[in-house]
Amino acid sequence: MRSLKLRLISALFLLLLIALTLPGDSMSAPAAPRLIVVVVIDQLRADYLERFREQFGPDGFNRLLREGANFTSCFYPYANTETAPGHATLATGTTPDRHGIVANRWFSHDQGRTLEAIEDEDAPIVGGAPYLGGVSPLNLKGTTLADQLRLATEGKAKVFGVALKDRAAVLSTGPAASGAYWYHFDSGRFISSRYYLRRLPKWVEAFNGQGQADSYYGKPWTAGD
Repeated sequence: MRSLKLRLISALFLLLLIALTLPGDSMSAPAAPRLIVVVVIDQLRADYLERFREQFGPDGFNRLLREGANFTSCFYPYANTETAPGHATLATGTTPDRHGIVANRWFSHDQGRTLEAIEDEDAPIVGGAPYLGGVSPLNLKGTTLADQLRLATEGKAKVFGVALKDRAAVLSTGPAASGAYWYHFDSGRFISSRYYLRRLPKWVEAFNGQGQADSYYGKPWTAGD
């Protein structure tokens, strides 16, 4: 488990970053990238890129393997590879003892109870599910790549995190993110937090209104779908 995620995740991150910043002329300075995409795929081993390469299309993974760089010996320098500390480590470039996200949840001696990694009672959920606890990057120490991007552009850069899990969307972006959205499995909707906004944008509401998750109910799932 120690290298299960980081070997591929680090490879994907670097491949995307390099592919987006390669200059057209090797003698000229590279232009600033217009888009940086960080993709994290939980438990997709690094060797799958080659093992299943023939099943990939010409773009996607194959384009990254052709035009980017592939680092296959990347490891987490710590033992616990849970979701929250993993995303925080990738985003900040440091380890849990420094960025403060030591697990998905941990016991707080000060409060005498277990805390969630992204728990924040002052940042209630936006977009539904009011019974859920508040969410924000409050417990994340230091800055992330996205935070530095916002600083470098004087806040002009737009940074968003989108994920199935709240901890993934929030910790992959950081305190200065423009927004973070994650999937609420009970309702089939994407939701957010008051930390980022007071109400969901119209385009998110429109997407939620399509009920795309409902369209899969009762249908058989077969290989290749």
